[in-house]
Amino acid sequence: MIYRYLLYRQGKNDRCFPSLKRIAVDNKCSVSTVKRALSELISKGYIEKTSRRKSDGSRSSNLYICL
Repeated sequence: MIYRYLLYRQGKNDRCFPSLKRIAVDNKCSVSTVKRALSELISKGYIEKTSRRKSDGSRSSNLYICL
């Protein structure tokens, strides 16, 4: 379910960066469920995750690339 959602969100750009909360809301599940699903997808090699930072150094949403 989360993998399909990320594929949909990335479209033709081959990357997307929704927040954990946005993924949870759009998929009608909890943030902890999203974290578990993303962790499993990363460990199985289905997606890559890159942390992003704003210009002031604060955290931003992660960048996801479906492989």
